[in-house]
This record gives sequence, structure tokens and C-alpha cells, in this order.
Amino acid sequence: MSEGRNGGGFHGRARWIWVVVILGFIAMATLELLGLGPR
Repeated sequence: MSEGRNGGGFHGRARWIWVVVILGFIAMATLELLGLGPR
């Protein structure tokens, strides 16, 4: 567990997870606004 690169690897994995979550949330919100959401 070396904190030499990328602060221990936090900004590598967690950032991409947040990017995927946020993009997925925006996509679902857009589909709901367009009336194409899963209802």
C-alpha cells in the first residue's frame, strides 16, 4: 500500500466509478425527460 502514485490509487479507480455513476444518472434523467424512461 504505497501512497507514492495517485495518492494510494484512490483517484484512479474511484474517479472512474463516479464518472460512470454520474453519466448513468444523467442518461436515465434525460430518458425520463424525453418520456423514454422505464415506466
